[in-house]
Amino acid sequence: MMRSMFSGVSGLRIHQTKMDAIGNNIANINTIGYKSSTVNFQSMLSQTIQGASTPEADRGGSNPIQVGLGAKMSSIDTNFAQGNLQSTGNVTDMAIQGEGFFILQSGAGTFYTRAGNFTFDADGNLVNPSDGSMVQGWVADDEGNINTNVGLGNIDVPINQIIEPRATTRIRYSGNLPSTASDGSAQLGNLVDPDSILVDASIADSAAVESGEYQIIIDDYDADTFEWSGQITGPGGEIVNIAHDNREVTVEGIAFEVVADPGGESSAVQSASGEYTPTPFIAPIEVIDSQGNSHEVVVSFSKAGSNAWNWEVTEPSVAAGSGEIIFNNDGSISNINGNTVSLSLVDAQDMEIELDFGTIGSIGGITQFATGSTVAAVSQNGNVSGTLESISIGENGEITGMFDNGQNRTLAQIAMALFTNPSGLLNIGDSFYAESNNSGVPVIGPSATGGRGQIIVGTVEMSNVDLAKEFADMIVAQRGFQANSRIISASDEMLQELAMLKR
Repeated sequence: MMRSMFSGVSGLRIHQTKMDAIGNNIANINTIGYKSSTVNFQSMLSQTIQGASTPEADRGGSNPIQVGLGAKMSSIDTNFAQGNLQSTGNVTDMAIQGEGFFILQSGAGTFYTRAGNFTFDADGNLVNPSDGSMVQGWVADDEGNINTNVGLGNIDVPINQIIEPRATTRIRYSGNLPSTASDGSAQLGNLVDPDSILVDASIADSAAVESGEYQIIIDDYDADTFEWSGQITGPGGEIVNIAHDNREVTVEGIAFEVVADPGGESSAVQSASGEYTPTPFIAPIEVIDSQGNSHEVVVSFSKAGSNAWNWEVTEPSVAAGSGEIIFNNDGSISNINGNTVSLSLVDAQDMEIELDFGTIGSIGGITQFATGSTVAAVSQNGNVSGTLESISIGENGEITGMFDNGQNRTLAQIAMALFTNPSGLLNIGDSFYAESNNSGVPVIGPSATGGRGQIIVGTVEMSNVDLAKEFADMIVAQRGFQANSRIISASDEMLQELAMLKR
């Protein structure tokens, strides 16, 4: 009877502990990052009244006779299943989708948590708002590069952070130089009116120069309509006879438009001559010097042969540089002779800029096809000074700063820890966990790598407590407690009856 009473007492204890765990789970139903716990039972030692006997020739064996001494708690397991994500819209709120923990550091040591409701303090440190412990990660260098192989540190992003001006060292070009563009010069005869008065003549690109259309402009000559004939010498020395009537001339498939001052009397033009050099294609871009000043660098491209183009810096006056680009028949670059520009400045450091025209032998960068000209300077790596305006956080934990000069730069990256046995972590309160002898050592690295989950910004992970399950477990724990209490009551009544035998 005393054994049954003590068994009942042990049952009361463990069911009370189970109820404690259920109560704690329900109390934390809305706690950010909370993980529910479950109490597991197992039997205690049993008292052996009679041991087991071995079977013999004339009789069989017998089983042991044992009486159990009650139940005990075997473990309290933490359920690290994913909790639901709740959107907050706060850029510093983060949830982990998958495995892993955020790392926090304070004077009390290093802790780990799934609660990612962080904020920035007055000094720009990313912290846990409840106790000020600092989120750990890696801070980028001045170029925005992050080395995750070094030790962890505090995430420090001052809101008034300034990036210094950076001088341009590279300009990247892209687009097409038309293989159909004219090169060299074309000769025209002298334009003379019937009275042998010389008339000035010039030839220039029209607005649609890419398609091979040009204008022959006749200056200081009053004539509504006129006729003329002459010769054009092409860049290869070929002679082409031409004749003009009704304002249109066709030379080797290239259309010319003749323009004259209207209002005069019709006169015949006996011959024409002149010289024409095609207008180069220009590609301007703003570059930045060491003081943050901008300068427009203009590079001009001129056809120098069937597959060759010359380039030259035409602006600003303090800049110098020229070279040649040779193309293959497939439109890719065959060779580049010269690709640097020098700027001699007075109020800033002199500049040496590399011009990136593309990779030799590959289609990309600048090409040469029969289509029109689209060549342009598409980017440069300099910037003026700027002040941090806002930040964004990526799923890999990288914190990117947006500055008022239009620049975006990586500032830091949040670290994440992965444990072999997260259930072995010590729950030390405040939604924090600490490393234990059975948790394994933390494997630290960026999120979304090495089995670590990704960071979802603007959300928090809610408690994974299943309220329906907790209520069901509560009923089971209550009934178990009641049943064990009946054991004690019944054992007490039996002892009372035993005590009354002496009467």
